[in-house]
Amino acid sequence: MREPDRARLLYRLRELRENGVRIIFDCNFRPILWGSHEKNEDSPETNALPWYEKAIAASDIVFISRDEIRVLGLASGTESRDVCTAVRNAGATEAVLKDGGGYCHIATAENEVSVPARRLETVVDTTAAGDSFSAAYILGRHLGLSPEAAAAGAHVLAAAVVSNRGAAIPADAMPDVFPGTLLS
Repeated sequence: MREPDRARLLYRLRELRENGVRIIFDCNFRPILWGSHEKNEDSPETNALPWYEKAIAASDIVFISRDEIRVLGLASGTESRDVCTAVRNAGATEAVLKDGGGYCHIATAENEVSVPARRLETVVDTTAAGDSFSAAYILGRHLGLSPEAAAAGAHVLAAAVVSNRGAAIPADAMPDVFPGTLLS
């Protein structure tokens, strides 16, 4: 997106949030998308950082990875608590630090929790693992589950996804992500 379009998008997101719409942002930083079409010829990270800070400030829930924190320089360190504190201080109400096959750390105004990923013997394909995690987490929170329960279910789905080839897993491989809910 060009700079004026980004500004319009962020304005609209803030407006929606002020009117009660929950805004969810998955950082999903890709340096190639922040290339030389900008007037500023600095590194992609330098071009992206101010926009990421504004997007985080306009969001309720923010998903971020340790790599994104390190590359963008959004926090002074990569410790889970520091990362989530930096994201919450930037304006998000809920910070979700994804760490691949490691723990997921979540911080809200009420609580901080770490939820371990499922250990797998074999990983077939990591395509869509992070997106699957985020989607399941969002659904869990929408269903009224705690951040810990939503993350546990998100890890179940991500484990199923990485156990299969491609981004879309076969229907018979779909796990019961949130047992005991209407989705079971």
